[in-house]
Amino acid sequence: MVFQWIVTFTLVDLLWLIFRADSLSQAADLFKRMMSMDSLSVSQGLIDSVTLTEIIILETSGAFKYIAAGLQYLYNRIYGFNLWAILFIAFFIVLNLKNTKEITYKRSFLRSLAIAIMLVWSMVSFTGVVTYIYAGF
Repeated sequence: MVFQWIVTFTLVDLLWLIFRADSLSQAADLFKRMMSMDSLSVSQGLIDSVTLTEIIILETSGAFKYIAAGLQYLYNRIYGFNLWAILFIAFFIVLNLKNTKEITYKRSFLRSLAIAIMLVWSMVSFTGVVTYIYAGF
């Protein structure tokens, strides 16, 4: 199953290159640069674009003060901590939790509360200016 995900991810990435490139020669050049693996470093722009502003909210609330302090400690010690945290959380969710076809929906107070918290969190987190990706087409 993991092999199928890797193959799907690779194919989507390669086809996305063709879609986003200005020409096939530019797509071929990008593909060559990806496969040469001259630099395996992550750009500072990517790391800066993944910020966890929720840590600031946790720091201001008294109940989560120690959790926020621990996250801030890790942030200061691990280069690109936010990016790694999001990747690990995403992999945990994908590999361990059931999808909508595998579960049956059962109404409960905790589920409703979790959905309400995620709704508020998404509204607070995504309140910046967002550029629509297809604006140039």
